[in-house]
Amino acid sequence: MITNLLTVKGGTVRRLDQNMKWEITIKKAENGYILEIPHVEEEGAAPVIETVVIEEENETNNTMTRVLREVADHFGFHYNKYGRDNLKISWDEAGSKVDDEEEIKN
Repeated sequence: MITNLLTVKGGTVRRLDQNMKWEITIKKAENGYILEIPHVEEEGAAPVIETVVIEEENETNNTMTRVLREVADHFGFHYNKYGRDNLKISWDEAGSKVDDEEEIKN
């Protein structure tokens, strides 16, 4: 049994848990991104697709930050003012050293 598996393939982000499958499809549009989020209203019924449109801003980093926050929010990573572990999305400045081999801890 595989739990907490997160994969990115062809623009689709998936998280698999024991009895559920969460999925978001991310599509690049001319002026931003389209996120398609399926919701199953009733067991056995076809999913209802929620569409979230994130329009491109002048600052590309701000647009991508909004996309990543929407994905994180969907998967349950919410900001907590008093929390010890909050997700931080930041952009390195020019000349900053980036460690490409950083391990992801589960």
